[in-house]
Amino acid sequence: MDYSLKGAVPDPFVFLHSVTSGSHALPAHLGKAVLIGIFIIFFIFYICVSIVLFYHWQKYGMRNRMIIGAEILFALVSAGLLASAFILI
Repeated sequence: MDYSLKGAVPDPFVFLHSVTSGSHALPAHLGKAVLIGIFIIFFIFYICVSIVLFYHWQKYGMRNRMIIGAEILFALVSAGLLASAFILI
C-alpha cells in the first residue's frame, strides 16, 4: 500500500488555471460588462456602509480628534481603492 501524501492536497494553481481557461472561463464578450456591473453593485453597497459608519462616528464619537482622523483616513483610502478598481476595469 502506498501511504504517501501525493495527490492528497489539491494544487491551488491547477484550480485557478481551470477557472480562467477552458470551458469554465467567462465568455470574452461578458467580461468587462460583468465587471462593471459588479463594481457598480459593490460601489452602492460600499457607499451605504460608509454612510452608516460616518453616522455612527459622528453620533457616538463626540467629535474626538481620533474619530475625525479616522474619518479622513477612511475617506482617502476608500477613494483611492475605488478609483484604482475602476481604472483597472
